[in-house]
Amino acid sequence: MHPKLVAWLESAIGDGQVVAGSALFHGPVDDFAFDRSRSGRFEVLFDVADLDLAYRAGWPVLEGLGARVHFHGNRLDIHGEQGQLQGVAIETVDARIETLKPRSPLQVQGSLRGPLSAMLEALQSDAL
Repeated sequence: MHPKLVAWLESAIGDGQVVAGSALFHGPVDDFAFDRSRSGRFEVLFDVADLDLAYRAGWPVLEGLGARVHFHGNRLDIHGEQGQLQGVAIETVDARIETLKPRSPLQVQGSLRGPLSAMLEALQSDAL
């Protein structure tokens, strides 16, 4: 893995555990991640529980996240159904990076439950 990715993983991921997972790599190594040639298939799928994630410096930390993470080809999708964001309950969250290389923006959609004032505070972070 690229050293920058390793450094990010080491700093961003706190507590948590992988409770299930699978991986598939089929095709010529030179064509990886198979997004252009379609000569093979790459997928990594795993479920996490109680994950604490500091995605980016200055952003609120996601705590206690339960999610399914799916790398397929050159794309990343995450679907979560529990967790906390600055004390606000996360009911659902879907995140996507359409292309990992070249990197496209992180897209996040979800629903929160809690006091409106706490939600606004969590979402008004300068870093977001």
